[in-house]
Amino acid sequence: MLESSEITQKVIDIIIFLLPILLPFALAKMLFKSWVGYARGKYLSEQKYVMLKIIPPKNVMKGPQAMELVLVALHHTGGEATWIDRFWNGKVRTDSSLELISIEGELHFIIRIKKDIRQIPDSLNKVLNMSGVIYKRSDILNDEKNYMGVIAQDVEKYCPEVVEEVNGIKTVAYGNLVGVLIEAIKEMYEIIKDGNK
Repeated sequence: MLESSEITQKVIDIIIFLLPILLPFALAKMLFKSWVGYARGKYLSEQKYVMLKIIPPKNVMKGPQAMELVLVALHHTGGEATWIDRFWNGKVRTDSSLELISIEGELHFIIRIKKDIRQIPDSLNKVLNMSGVIYKRSDILNDEKNYMGVIAQDVEKYCPEVVEEVNGIKTVAYGNLVGVLIEAIKEMYEIIKDGNK
């Protein structure tokens, strides 16, 4: 039977033996976390914001879902897309804030969002030039599953902002296509409304 001092000595010997093996991994993890913190801080400090004041009309007949759609669109304005963007360039989804205030009985929305926001032009034409397809992936072995989506090379011609290239493979950030689809629906609605007059 080993005494407690012998057990303690054996544990210390094992720790000393493993230290040169484990120390580089621990240091690498610490350096990686420090780098990610630095890169994210730098990315966020370079972001420009603007304050918007939204005053809804007094006679609004729609429910709160309309404003909820606006807020969802503001929240999903892009951010990190690839491993390189997240960990090397420090890209993160930038935060925005919303304040609801009442001034003399009127409801106001104050939103802090990214600067240089523009409406997407010619959205309907962009959507009409895209093709929805069913495909099988060639980069996954023995995968016979059908996938639905769009072809990145076709989308890139009309919406290069939503296409990323990693290791020579082009991918589509589908979440970023929502804005194009919303604007296309609005354009189509205006065409239908004008046709019914």
